[in-house]
Amino acid sequence: MLRPLLIWAAALAWLGLSACSESPPSAWEPVQTESTYRLLFNDALVAEVLFQLSIEPDGSYRIEAFTAPTGQMRKAGDHQILEVSSGTIADGQIRPTRFDHSVLNGDSVEAVNLLFDWPGKTLTLLGGDERRQVSLQPDTQDRLSYLLAARTLARQGEGERRLHVAASDATEETLLQVIGREELELPLGRIEAVGIRRLSADPGEERELWFADAITPLPLRVVRRRDGNAVEMQLETIVDRVQPASE
Repeated sequence: MLRPLLIWAAALAWLGLSACSESPPSAWEPVQTESTYRLLFNDALVAEVLFQLSIEPDGSYRIEAFTAPTGQMRKAGDHQILEVSSGTIADGQIRPTRFDHSVLNGDSVEAVNLLFDWPGKTLTLLGGDERRQVSLQPDTQDRLSYLLAARTLARQGEGERRLHVAASDATEETLLQVIGREELELPLGRIEAVGIRRLSADPGEERELWFADAITPLPLRVVRRRDGNAVEMQLETIVDRVQPASE
């Protein structure tokens, strides 16, 4: 019973998540969208994920990701994970203000919060009785807001971007690089997408994200490989999408 749950939890920790028109709309136009994903560990289904993305006319954004085990993983335990990132987008800069990571297990909830104080240049970690504060580096993102930075780079179709990704244990220096275009085979069908490679200080790790903004502003596919294992999140359905007015 315990081993399937550990596999599912490890898969979540590992992911940590058509061509555009000639003149695509701004990456920051208002949008409301929901998508469901399947989470695979070495090609075995371990969980289902619901993503919600909202970008408002005033530049505020909110991303929610709710992950629940399925199949054998669900029988092993009913742990569910809710992650929420909220912040603002101004002058092309993505600035998260808060990131919440909650593990739901029956009636109990374990939560860790990251608070981004951009004027004070401090990042505060709150978890249980722990409170820790560190320096906030320029272009620091959380585990969800960095998807917006990757989306922007994918829309450009070339280049790279260096940033930091903050988590409860440490802040990881990350380099995003455009891979190029490729046709993906997904539950939704075959879709042409732009790939982004995510590089860290660990040379034995490979991570990729794939986007097709004409389909959804959220990633189509996220994959992480290490030590012969692979964790992959694949877009399964688009629950709802409000298109920008200029499309």
